[in-house]
Amino acid sequence: MKRSSSLCRILALCLLCASAAAGLSGADQEKKQPVSLPKTEMLTIQSKGSDIQYQLHVALPDEAGTPGRTFPAIYLLDSDVHFGFVRSLIGSLHLSGDLEAAILVGIGYGEGSLATWSRNRDRDFLVAANPGPTPGDSGNAARFLALLQKEIIPRIESSFPVRKGDRTLMGMSAGAIFASHVLVTSPDLFRRYVIVSPYLIAGQEKIIDQEIASARGRKDMDARVYTALGNPELEVAGPNWNALFGNLVQRRYPRLALRKDVISGLSHFEMPFSAYLQGLTYVFGGKPVPIQAVAGNYPAMRGRYFFSLGGAAILVTMEKGKLFVHLGPNPVELVPVSRTRFEMAGTPGLEFSFLPGERAQARALILRQMGFDSAAWRMEEGKTP
Repeated sequence: MKRSSSLCRILALCLLCASAAAGLSGADQEKKQPVSLPKTEMLTIQSKGSDIQYQLHVALPDEAGTPGRTFPAIYLLDSDVHFGFVRSLIGSLHLSGDLEAAILVGIGYGEGSLATWSRNRDRDFLVAANPGPTPGDSGNAARFLALLQKEIIPRIESSFPVRKGDRTLMGMSAGAIFASHVLVTSPDLFRRYVIVSPYLIAGQEKIIDQEIASARGRKDMDARVYTALGNPELEVAGPNWNALFGNLVQRRYPRLALRKDVISGLSHFEMPFSAYLQGLTYVFGGKPVPIQAVAGNYPAMRGRYFFSLGGAAILVTMEKGKLFVHLGPNPVELVPVSRTRFEMAGTPGLEFSFLPGERAQARALILRQMGFDSAAWRMEEGKTP
């Protein structure tokens, strides 16, 4: 009898352990379920021109169910890496009132190794083949632009409630090279551009020549553009970045609104997390001031400014509707980047910002070079430092 009772207890204990193991197994299995983001969809598209397959990741705003309502479309390159982050960013900016409800369209390749992802980007985003003995299938930006224009955008605009023609393109690194290529060759395809850390080197400086060629006969560029480099990137990427976007500023296109930023302390791979935020805020936030619309502020900016460090003075003058700075024997024109920010003609990377003061006069001048700022204060007429 005792033996039978002991046997029952053992059997009960075994059943309890088995039940617990089954429960743990189920819990483990649940933990391995893939995570899905609410209000997102994935489409696949097979390129007719190259027979390459792409994944389109689409995030819809809560308001997408409203009958008859349409939304701007934000096209994000490198969706395999940045889609989740940018989706959260767009949602937060919308909640704060800094961004209207928008549809995010991420363009990606799906699962694959890092090496495969890198080769895909080189194939689609670069304008020139990789240098070296084995360039591979790279440098096909023109082909990818045709895919975007003729297949991806029509697919999105026929499937989702997007506002046709109201498009934004976002890209960083190689994606920023491609976005720069689109901006200078087909600027009307997108209304807004966020271009982060484009390294226009190793053949990709071809985009500078593309801009020069496309500017012939062009009288305007209706676009809002934000571009940025990290301060540690300036030595390598800065010269050609300044050359390309400095050229665009000096074209004086009436409807072009362009902002260039140097962000201190961020490495190449850290840049999107700050620059995408600042870029979206700029290109969507109130209508940026067209570069041609700032001449009315010039009288408030002219004058003499004194640097407390170093004891130097800078003279800013106005002549024939243009603003000039005197740093040496000859005055140099200040080319507007925004209503209060200027670059010195012929010296990309040297930026002047005027801070407003009382009586409609600028009270200070901020000189920025290589990410470092120096302040000069306006001197009253007739006084010496």
